[in-house]
Amino acid sequence: MLMLSLLPLLAVLSVNLHDLIVCEPHGTCLEDGAVDYDAIEHAVVYGGADVNKRDSHDMTPLMLSAMIGSDDLAQLLLQLRANPLLQDGMGNTAMHISALMGHAHVVETVFMNAGPGDGPRSIFMRDKHGRTPLHAAAREGHPAVVEKLLTLGADPAALDDKGATPEADTVKSLKTGEKGVLQQEVLAILRKSATEAQLGMRKQMAEMANAAKPTPRPSSTTPPNQAEAKTPSHWKSKKSRKEEL
Repeated sequence: MLMLSLLPLLAVLSVNLHDLIVCEPHGTCLEDGAVDYDAIEHAVVYGGADVNKRDSHDMTPLMLSAMIGSDDLAQLLLQLRANPLLQDGMGNTAMHISALMGHAHVVETVFMNAGPGDGPRSIFMRDKHGRTPLHAAAREGHPAVVEKLLTLGADPAALDDKGATPEADTVKSLKTGEKGVLQQEVLAILRKSATEAQLGMRKQMAEMANAAKPTPRPSSTTPPNQAEAKTPSHWKSKKSRKEEL
């Protein structure tokens, strides 16, 4: 009887979270609606399953949720303390993968539900080529993701290992057809952002310059240093005092 009562627990303990997310042997991910969220939560909470365990492709469950575009799964995994800053073999984080796949909603979910400080850190993480998630989204032609990352504070002037900004990297990788059209839309967004940043910087510098201007002194009818003016009679009286001493 005891052995029979332990069977459900043993089943939970043997669960690999990747098996609940990935279906086919070659790694094709399940559609968002097919993921068993309750089974995942039970496996972690009651079975001690490692929420940050990597599969044979060096991917964590959170990275897989980013790949299939499931913000609900990403939110659940983050609530179960998944680490959004872990990187795969190419240096990609869950944020990079969300950006590469064009999942703007997952980008926002990772940013908003990560641990203290990890949200902002995730948008500045770099892969093995020094590229940020903004580089990835721009290069792949995902305007919605680019706008979302810029709204969250991504740096459009960030340089990769070759010294290229997201804009420059996108220009170098321009394609034809539909992807090229999307890349051109991305470039327009990045250039607008750069212009707004420059205008904002100029305004800030102007405000600092105005704040640094000296405050005008109140006018006075008394000429400067009049009290210290030295006249011949002054020197004469001073000399007389010395002789008396």
